[in-house]
Amino acid sequence: MPTHPDSTSLSLLNAVRTGSETAWQRLVDLYHPLVYSLCRRWGLKEHDAENVGQEVFVAIYRGIGEFRREQSGDTFRGWVRRICRNKYVDWVRTVANAPQAVGGSSAHRIVMETPDDESEESASLEKQMLYRRAVQLIESNYSARDWSAFQQVVINGQSPSDVAKSLGIDVNVVYLAKSRILARLREEFGDVIGEDVSTAQSI
Repeated sequence: MPTHPDSTSLSLLNAVRTGSETAWQRLVDLYHPLVYSLCRRWGLKEHDAENVGQEVFVAIYRGIGEFRREQSGDTFRGWVRRICRNKYVDWVRTVANAPQAVGGSSAHRIVMETPDDESEESASLEKQMLYRRAVQLIESNYSARDWSAFQQVVINGQSPSDVAKSLGIDVNVVYLAKSRILARLREEFGDVIGEDVSTAQSI
């Protein structure tokens, strides 16, 4: 698999575009925590965040055929984030005549205070959230031994030799577990995370 984020295969995206319900559910499972988190960060209550989130995924489903990486910095995550902000802004404008629903503030001020562009810090946090979620989604496919080896090396940053000793296994087994799981992450989620997952050492 190529390591450049703009060169990754479009396996999951293509599967969604061809109508795979399994692929679509996988995409929703991956992105739901991020979309919900953004809505909550922008001030929505739990119920409203879920409702806006549903609108976000409807828009993703309808528009995913048009998603393209036209510039070097374009990512699927960034595209989803823009949709999320647009749906949040739509919600604010819809309830503009019900001040209690938006904390008594004017719709215009709330919209203006919602960031158009993400900061470097928020981008980093969102990437980490996606990585963690992707890791959770594939955990059940591996043995407890292999998963522990991967987690200690990639997530906790321990050396393969130390992990091998603690688990009572050969160091080559540790390297193999790490390689297999990272390959699975790249293969299944590389196109919709938008970064080389092998560099995600602090997820």
